[in-house]
Amino acid sequence: MGAALTGRLLRKLRARRSRIDSIVGLVDRMEEEFRGASKEALRDHARELKLKLRREGLRDELVARSFALVREASGQLLGLRHFDVQLKGGWIMLNGMLAEMDTGEGKTLAATLPACTAALAVSRCT
Repeated sequence: MGAALTGRLLRKLRARRSRIDSIVGLVDRMEEEFRGASKEALRDHARELKLKLRREGLRDELVARSFALVREASGQLLGLRHFDVQLKGGWIMLNGMLAEMDTGEGKTLAATLPACTAALAVSRCT
């Protein structure tokens, strides 16, 4: 019985890890659309994304699009581009889990991803 439970738990953890790793690839693909966009264009993309998030919820594709948008805006405005580990940490936080990151891995920057995505998903203002 213990082996069966352990096996089920390990399969679940591997599936979750695979899903977490897949967010990086999705963000990388979506990022091309935003690269070098003006502030006004990024704002327009954010408005469009907000509507989709409110209608369709936090689907992986929309979350990846939001993360790519935040990543580009952060790069332009702050000169800080999110690393892959920060994308994973952001996805974990957005899904209600705790993300443990080492000192210097950019927890604060990682937190901008789920914060901005959640704000877009629930915001009522235009």
